[in-house]
Amino acid sequence: MSGVRRGSERGENCLNHRLNRLKDCADEKRKGCSMCELIAFMETIKTFLIPLIAVVTLCILVLQYLLERNKFKLALFDKRWKYYEVVRDFLFSVGAQGNITNEEFNEQETNFIKETRGIEFVFDKAIYEYSLRIRKLGVNKHQLNESLNNDRSNRELIGENLDTINKKILEEIDDIDDMFRKYMKLKIV
Repeated sequence: MSGVRRGSERGENCLNHRLNRLKDCADEKRKGCSMCELIAFMETIKTFLIPLIAVVTLCILVLQYLLERNKFKLALFDKRWKYYEVVRDFLFSVGAQGNITNEEFNEQETNFIKETRGIEFVFDKAIYEYSLRIRKLGVNKHQLNESLNNDRSNRELIGENLDTINKKILEEIDDIDDMFRKYMKLKIV
């Protein structure tokens, strides 16, 4: 058994051998030992490599964060743009409509309600209320048009109310871009 070394003894001997070799290299350093220079160089690289890896990792994390934030902004912009188009198109169609049938108006109104579902989650309360106001203007105009066609006795009063509604619709057409503008900015950083 004396001829066979156990693993721990061999490991200690290797460790002792290495330590002795490093001591010898340290003594020979003045003489320019290439092994000592290599070890010193590797230690210097290790010293700078760890912080460099940390900085590169941090840069990658920041870039990923900015990329995800921009993707979110773009997706939100797309959703908001769709709502803007629906409200604008409904407003223009209400402003341009003359005498349309109940079925046609009901289809427009139903489409408007369906397409603006969830608008309060993408915009603030002001845009939600604005979309309700636009719908109400459309309904009022349609009702007045229907009354004008069916009630011959109050044509003058109905005509005045219709003119008032048409003026409000024209004002809303002028204001729609201003209402949505602050939400439609897309800054990509």
